[in-house]
Amino acid sequence: MDNHGPSWEILTASAVPSGDSAIDPSLRHVGIPSRYTTVDSASDNDPDKRRMLGRPICDFCRAAKKRCSPVGYSELQQRCDRCIRLNLTCTEPQINRNTRGPNKPKGDTVLFEYTQIHMDEIRILRLAPGSFDDPIECELIVMTFEEAAATGYEALSYVWGNDMSTETITLMTTHELGLESGRNRKHWKFHIRPNPCSALKHLRLGPKRSYTQSGDEDKNYRDLWIDVVCINQADDVEKAQQFSRMPSIYQAAKNVCVWLGEATESTSTAFEFVPKLLGATFENLLAADGNAVQQWYALSQVMRNKWFTRRWVVSDVAFARTATLHCGSMTLGWRDFEDAVTLFQQSFNDIKELFKRSADFNNDSEAVGIVKALPACCVVNTVSNAFQNKDTSGKHSEGQKSLEALVIALRHLNATDERDIIYSLMPMAKDIADGASRPSTPSIVIGNGHQALAIDYGISVVPLFRNFVAFAVNSSESLDIICRPWAPVSMHPLELPSWIQSVDKSEFTQRSDNFFARINADSLVGEPGTRVYNAADSTLPAVSFNRVLSPALVERLLESCSVSLTNFSLEVAPELLGTGSNYAEETEGQYDPGTKVDNSEVMYAGGFCYDRVDTVAAHAIQGIIPRRWLQLGGLPKGDSLSMASIDEAFWRTLVANRRLDGTLPPSYYPRAYLSCLGQSYGGHLNVNELLLKTRTHSVVAEFLERVQSVVWNRALFRTTATNRFGLTSAEAQTGDMICILFGCSVPVLLRPRPVSTPTTYEFLGECYVHGIMDGEAMREERESKRFVQLFRIY
Repeated sequence: MDNHGPSWEILTASAVPSGDSAIDPSLRHVGIPSRYTTVDSASDNDPDKRRMLGRPICDFCRAAKKRCSPVGYSELQQRCDRCIRLNLTCTEPQINRNTRGPNKPKGDTVLFEYTQIHMDEIRILRLAPGSFDDPIECELIVMTFEEAAATGYEALSYVWGNDMSTETITLMTTHELGLESGRNRKHWKFHIRPNPCSALKHLRLGPKRSYTQSGDEDKNYRDLWIDVVCINQADDVEKAQQFSRMPSIYQAAKNVCVWLGEATESTSTAFEFVPKLLGATFENLLAADGNAVQQWYALSQVMRNKWFTRRWVVSDVAFARTATLHCGSMTLGWRDFEDAVTLFQQSFNDIKELFKRSADFNNDSEAVGIVKALPACCVVNTVSNAFQNKDTSGKHSEGQKSLEALVIALRHLNATDERDIIYSLMPMAKDIADGASRPSTPSIVIGNGHQALAIDYGISVVPLFRNFVAFAVNSSESLDIICRPWAPVSMHPLELPSWIQSVDKSEFTQRSDNFFARINADSLVGEPGTRVYNAADSTLPAVSFNRVLSPALVERLLESCSVSLTNFSLEVAPELLGTGSNYAEETEGQYDPGTKVDNSEVMYAGGFCYDRVDTVAAHAIQGIIPRRWLQLGGLPKGDSLSMASIDEAFWRTLVANRRLDGTLPPSYYPRAYLSCLGQSYGGHLNVNELLLKTRTHSVVAEFLERVQSVVWNRALFRTTATNRFGLTSAEAQTGDMICILFGCSVPVLLRPRPVSTPTTYEFLGECYVHGIMDGEAMREERESKRFVQLFRIY
């Protein structure tokens, strides 16, 4: 299911009864995920709906030409939902208080009315059989969770889409379900969007059967759970309650039906190809024939389906006992699709050779783009490793991935509400407690303190992202999260602190039709849970998100990082220390998520300045190594190219002294580099062109792929005092500080902000500095001690 698009309409006859007896009181103050937010949920027969001629709107929403949601307005807090989410100071909405008469009834149409359900109950949609063009008839049955599980219901996962609720289904009582048309029966109309309506048409079973007075117990009903009908979208309390049960609902379902939409020629080819792929000799499918190329391309098209781009759907299949993909009337088992996608990734280099030899695709080896960045690959790789095991009853073991690992792995997947970047993945995370769906007050001090994180839509985006970073640092005992891109690009860059990296800084970007292309080098810190480098020599982070530091807190932070101060002396600017503030000084720093805190994006990080940037060469645009780089690297001229003439520090810098798998480079890399230098053109080294000319599995191709992943859009520099080679972001300037932050596995670049008291720093990103990536800077003997600082970073 999905959380995208305008609100849909539910036709109700009256408001849901009030009362607290059936609702968990702790949920009455919980915000609702955007996937279940209904902007206009009142019935057309509700007189209150027509009492207001004009909707309230604040100045920010009027200027942005955005709809101003009235949900957030109350006598106590005149702020709209959009301003709360973007942390804006909302103006008092201007409301047209003129009234007009109530709605008139729309003929004889009978509108569906929800009844209130208890905490242990859910609704199941019993779908009557019928041909494709028959009206959709069904019954909505309230059951306890245990009763529903016994029915063998299936759950539907789909994309809502941007369309309005233009389709109508019919709800009726049990004994009238499946009756032939023309008989007198009581029924209710219910409006839904076209995409779920299309799914219901394809999922219902067989044609109708004739009704007999003796009864027929087997009428080919299909029991489904589908959020658009089974949750009363007009009741915010019920939505919060049902949201907390989503993992259990999908886990208890007999099967999860993943609806990808109507069938096309491409999806039909792909669905027929997968069984052949899994059952045939794999080498035959890599033969240079047109059918194989077309089939691989069709599979890549399915892997670009919009369903895979939505972040909420991941948990739908992760918690499923079994799942099936549906395109029109065609079906494919999730496990088969999962295996096919895995084979596609593992054999991608061979498949690229097929496209390179295919005239149908203009001999373009990049015709399918970068497969490993496709949303389907991200979803499959995450789901297949989400839990260690699960039995046939659907019970899962503990999650295998941390929340940080899930957020990073699925960074290219979308969510309408930026907060769902975090919240949608929390049920699967191994480091999230079972009670995380309840709102709580998280701690924001990292060190020896406890860090909590809970789903709470009452907190705005930037403070939530700050809490997530704090949580990730505490959970991983690493500061590498500040180097990893993960935040949505929909936010204005100025809204995020510099130590939160947006996803547009990741290695790939999404083009049209979910094609991905490289725009940056790979991150140096690698994936969460792995450590490619060890620049801080296995120290723990010394980080605080408090606005004001006390001497006791400073001492506690430095004790927590496990730094031996033999070669260091402590230097803390007096202006960083103070008393008072919204935070406790020597406790865990509790705060109220509903309270606006100035400068809440500040981060204090312990570390030291190792050196400064001196000479900066132009960045490697699209992976092309400029002539200036080769000159700085001591490129020999004429016939003097030889192994002896190659600068070892320079070629190791080009590959960041690692292979693609993170191990140390092999002895043949300098020979591969020498071979590439012999093919340079105009003094430049065009890595992309050389890769196209090079045999896929050759030694030179391996070297070039690693160089490409390291240098793309990075700048080469030399340090001031130590004269080392380094690579960093294209924004680097002479004088920028090369720093080692405790708990961070790679050096980082900081730039002091002008005219700031106390001194504050901008985080420019990670960097590679040859010779200090494995803790050497921490152990270097110096005539004078290094000064440990607490950097105040915005």
